[in-house]
Order: sequence, then structure tokens, then C-alpha cells
Amino acid sequence: MIKTYLLLLLLFSISSSYAQQEIINESDLDPKVVLYIAPLSLIDFFDGPSIRYGTDIKLQNKLSFSLEAGNYLPSNQSVKINSSGYLIKPEIKFRILENKYNTQYLGIEYQYKQQSYDFKDSISINDGPNFEKQYSMKRKMNCISLKYSFVEELGEKFTFTYYFGLGIRFLKSSNNLSQEENDGILDDEFHGGTQVESLIRPIGTINTVNISIGIKFGYILF
Repeated sequence: MIKTYLLLLLLFSISSSYAQQEIINESDLDPKVVLYIAPLSLIDFFDGPSIRYGTDIKLQNKLSFSLEAGNYLPSNQSVKINSSGYLIKPEIKFRILENKYNTQYLGIEYQYKQQSYDFKDSISINDGPNFEKQYSMKRKMNCISLKYSFVEELGEKFTFTYYFGLGIRFLKSSNNLSQEENDGILDDEFHGGTQVESLIRPIGTINTVNISIGIKFGYILF
């Protein structure tokens, strides 16, 4: 899966660079194709570590396009145990401020995520003795966000970006526990339950606010 995304991103960037050549001759716009990585995703203890990479492309009329993809990595350091899956995030951005050294964007981002992971809980069925069980969970997410980005050029070939996004996400979540086991989950503080786990554990259809904050390091390809 990761090789497929990398190939698609590279082909998209190269094809876009040829299409941009006509723009250079027709306007004063300085189009750029930037390949980037999002390093903070490697230490995400809430959602699980992942490798995220993408491309930013300047277009005409103050518009830019971004495409990000990622793959989750197995880890026992996250609340989500042995997480696996992928995500993809296309974004249309409008340049609200631009000068020689930095550019600010306001954009609309769509995100699709599919993820599987294990989870541990203490369970008691019909007031019987407690037992701990590790079980599997699956999640699919669709998300729409309004996103602000600040991009600073570091010399001639590198960029640094920080961003903030606010939107709504639509989750579908399931696990492989029986109904009795789900009803018997002991999620209070006495049994080690936390606020973070209460956000990850629920199954069914869940709609909630989505907040995203991060940084990206980029290399100017064209």
C-alpha cells in the first residue's frame, strides 16, 4: 500500500509540473511543487504512529492543491495496540497572504481513514469475576475540515509548515466482542479507565468534532 501511494504522489507531482510550465509563461505566478513529510505522526501516542507524506502544488488564481497519504505502523507504545491501516487527505487551499518569505492559506480538507487495532479492557459478565481481554477493533472515518496553514520558505529548496484545522468527523467503529462482553466492560477509573480510552472504545456510528494540529517539512521539487 505504501509503495502505491508513493508512486501516485510522484506521478501526480511530475505531471503537474509539466502542466504548470504554461502558467509560468502566461503570468507572474511562481508555481512550486513541494514534496513533504509530517514528522509528528511518528510519535502520535493517541492515534498510533504513522508515516505521512504528500505534495503541495501551487495553481492559478491563488489556489493550491495538497494531497497527503499515510500508513499506520505497529506499536505497543500507543493506546491503540498494533495499529494498522491507511489514510488519504486531499485539500484545496486559497492563498490569503503571500510575500517573498511565507504564504498563508485557508483550505477545505477531506480525510478518509481506515484503521484496525487491538484494545485491552477489564470485563465482568453478569457480575462474575473480572478478567482482562485484548480484542480487535476496526474504524472507518470520513472527515471535512476548515484548515489554516502557514508556510515559510527555508532557503531555496526547503519549506516549513504549521497548520490548524477544525471540522467534523463521521466514524463507523466495530469490535469482535460479544454483546455480553461489550455490556460488561469496566471502564471506570477504579478499573484503569481513562478519558482517552473512552474516546477510542465506543462502537457504532459516531459523529464528533475533529481538531488537527501539526507541522510539515517540505522539499521544493520544481
